[in-house]
Parts: sequence; structure tokens; C-alpha cells
Amino acid sequence: MNRSRERIIDTTFNLLYKRGYSATNLKDILKETNLTKGAIYYHFASKKDLVLQSIQYYLENILQRSWIEPLRSTPDPIGALIKQVRGYRDLFVKENCILEIRYGCPFGNLALDLSGTDEDFSEYLKDIYNRWQQSIEKTLIEAQRLKLTKTFFNANEEAAFIISALGGAIKTARVYNDLSLLDQNITLLTNYIHKL
Repeated sequence: MNRSRERIIDTTFNLLYKRGYSATNLKDILKETNLTKGAIYYHFASKKDLVLQSIQYYLENILQRSWIEPLRSTPDPIGALIKQVRGYRDLFVKENCILEIRYGCPFGNLALDLSGTDEDFSEYLKDIYNRWQQSIEKTLIEAQRLKLTKTFFNANEEAAFIISALGGAIKTARVYNDLSLLDQNITLLTNYIHKL
């Protein structure tokens, strides 16, 4: 990726994540990147195009590295799922990671901020959530197939619940800017997954 384009995408996503769509404007992106408006429009057709490409770049990366790849094939699906739930929490304290608990989860933030405002944003965010849910659902189905679960459950519904519970845990910790609240809720969620 071209260095200027990469800098624009990084800056835009960082501002979106911390401020939201409405409060992220071209003037701030220009100031942060030290580039001209022409340089931005050379790479992106519009603010919408820039925002869409920025969220696609980052959310795809997070989705693939944190959820899809690690859950793809594992001899211990439940253990792998729990590891990823805990690992997602760890991203909030990892050095040089864009995520901070005071800003919450980029998936959740962008879903609240952009869903319903624009069809392209809404469709992309639905696609991200669907693929995230499908990844967890496949993991739970595999756990059932391997007889690693203790109860009968609908894997699709449980996958949706796990994502919702994780999102709620992050939102609560964000409100209080308190990682210990996230830790408490992650413990409850992982105990729940163990009991499936």
C-alpha cells in the first residue's frame, strides 16, 4: 500500500474510532496527516469512500486475525473460542494497539454510529457481523460434533449471544473506563461458554 494512502487510512480509522463519523472531518484528517486535500482525493473519491475503505481495512484485519483464522480448524473448539474471547480483551492493553477501553470496541462503535445512516455502511457492517457470527457458529457446531459440549443448543443463537455479551461487556467497561469490569464480564462469559 502506498505510504500516503496508508497514513490517510490509519488516521481516518483512528479518528473514527475515537470520535465517530460525524465528528471526523476532512480538516482534521488533513491536519493529522500533513497532506493536502488533493492528496486525499487522489486516493479516495469522497469522505464516504475514505471512511468505507478505512473501516474495511481495519475491521477485516481484526475479524480475520482475532476470530476467523484462530477458530478455523482446531482440535479444541471450545478452548479456542474462550482463548479468542480472552484474547480480544487483551487487545485493549496491548502496546501499540489502536484499541483502548475508553473508546470501546470498533465493531460496536461503528455499528451504532453508521448503521442506518448509509446503505453501503449498513451493508458492510451487517456483513462483518454475519461473518463474525458464522465463525463462532461453525466453532460451536464443531464442538457439538466432537461431543465437547454438555448441553444441546442452537449454535447460531449462541454465537449471536456471545457477540452481544462481549459487546455489552466492552460497552460497560467503556462507560466506566475500567478494564476490571471487562475482566469480570469476560470471566462470566467464558464460564458460560464452558457450560455449553
